[in-house]
Amino acid sequence: MLTVQRQFVYNFSKGLALRRCRGSNIMAQSGRTNVDTTVAHFVVGRATSSNQHSKFQPYAQALFGGAYATSSAQIVRNARG
Repeated sequence: MLTVQRQFVYNFSKGLALRRCRGSNIMAQSGRTNVDTTVAHFVVGRATSSNQHSKFQPYAQALFGGAYATSSAQIVRNARG
């Protein structure tokens, strides 16, 4: 299985940030049947924080996203000849 994750955070100011996360998982199974599966997801949103001068810094974020999945299998085998 191959897993790829990417995350990006941009701070506009001390209390406002934009977050983006993308990832995908790719899996190939072999044996009697070959099945290739791909799952991809993404989230994007806004984060805010307060009380910047303390060790305890509460924050809130609203993230929205989606996912995509596909799977395929070989159903016809090549004839040996």
